Amino acid sequence: MMAVLKYSKVLLLVLLIATGLSCIGIYWFGKEQNRLLNEQWHALNIRIINDLGTKIDAIGGPQNPRIIGFFQQDDTTAISQRIGTASEEELKIAKPDNLFQKEWIVLYPQTRSSPFENTSAYAVMKTSIKADWLHVTTSSETELDIFYEKADESLLTLEDLVQDKESFRTTLKTILVSAKNEAEIQVQKDILEMFESDDWSAIPFAYTEKSLILEKAVISVSAFVDSLNPYYFSEQTLADLRLSEESRQALEDSVDKTIITYP
Repeated sequence: MMAVLKYSKVLLLVLLIATGLSCIGIYWFGKEQNRLLNEQWHALNIRIINDLGTKIDAIGGPQNPRIIGFFQQDDTTAISQRIGTASEEELKIAKPDNLFQKEWIVLYPQTRSSPFENTSAYAVMKTSIKADWLHVTTSSETELDIFYEKADESLLTLEDLVQDKESFRTTLKTILVSAKNEAEIQVQKDILEMFESDDWSAIPFAYTEKSLILEKAVISVSAFVDSLNPYYFSEQTLADLRLSEESRQALEDSVDKTIITYP
């Protein structure tokens, strides 16, 4: 009996020592993993701040899964709205961390050249810092979205770019007359319905090469030049758009006059 009791005490002591060493090991592992994550986070953070300067004054986001967003303290600004939306979307698909694997998803604005006057342009960027045991890597950047910021830091929308909605609608109906198949016809119906609303501030868009990029179509803006707000378009841009439209109209009889494509 005494031998069994002595053996039990030794076994208990061994278990306590093993448990203690395990706890110390786990603590060290977690601390070292976080050190490596923070090391790469610091380099990324410096790069983002160097690009944005004083535009960013708030960083935050969910802790598990870890989503880090670069915001402004005013949640009504264009940057805060777009980074907030991206953060919500990532939260839907991100996986929680486990003991050995962690991922920090970093969302931030990155400066772009704005095609509009009196505005700034940004891309919503995503980078992931992943830790697999003690192997930590930073992914390449992924561009999620493009948005435009007005002088007051609010979001530029189609409400701002188009000053004559009725003229825009009339022109839109004119150029959407030559759909070739049922799919295109349905897209055209959806586009017309979208622009029938009174508020265009929620219509997602991007702008490049003098084209309006919508969710379902790309439309040249030359036909809408007289509907545009000149505050956001330079005189040279408007002159170029008018010249493009005059050239298009001169060729109407010999070419398809539809100036819409379906990506």
